[in-house]
Amino acid sequence: MKRTTFLLLTLVALFLAACSSGQSDSSSAATATAEATEAPESEETPEPQSEATLEPGAGDLDAVLPDEVGGITIEYESSSGAEVMGSEGMTPEAQEFFDRVGADVSDLSSAFGFGLDAEAGTGISIIAFRVAGADEGRLRDEFRSTIEDDETQTVTEEQVAGKSVLALSTEGGDASGYVYVKGDIVFIVGGSPMSLVEEALSELP
Repeated sequence: MKRTTFLLLTLVALFLAACSSGQSDSSSAATATAEATEAPESEETPEPQSEATLEPGAGDLDAVLPDEVGGITIEYESSSGAEVMGSEGMTPEAQEFFDRVGADVSDLSSAFGFGLDAEAGTGISIIAFRVAGADEGRLRDEFRSTIEDDETQTVTEEQVAGKSVLALSTEGGDASGYVYVKGDIVFIVGGSPMSLVEEALSELP
């Protein structure tokens, strides 16, 4: 099993797909992701349990996340500690990642949000993932390494909105999302049009 199977990267894929496909497709993707994740699990772990770990709002990351981008309101959900990993708990791949950045599960907090203008056909997603106390350079390098373990993913370094980011693309296609690391926080931004992504990145610390 690749490291990219752990929860955070599942969320990345889900939200990047939601930005390009719209709200209804996002619901379908969420259902498909949940079913695919739960397939190997026993029936003893009910699906709603993972949803129960989420809290409305951006939680501990509220101060660093924009409430609005391009006139689109962003709704966030958040979690902290072991709840970041959901009801299924930590996978060996996730544990490897946290070991490499010197983190314990108690150091984790996350927030993810999505905003959609259905009439204009535009949308924006922002995921923030904090590993309290992690070194910025190591966090960036290990996160990049984790993504690159998936051979279908291409990672390139770019400058967007005055920030050094990692542009993510699949099998040579156009960039579908951008990873920005600041301090002990990883931000993943995706959206359409590109101007929304640029504005979102410009508002991050």
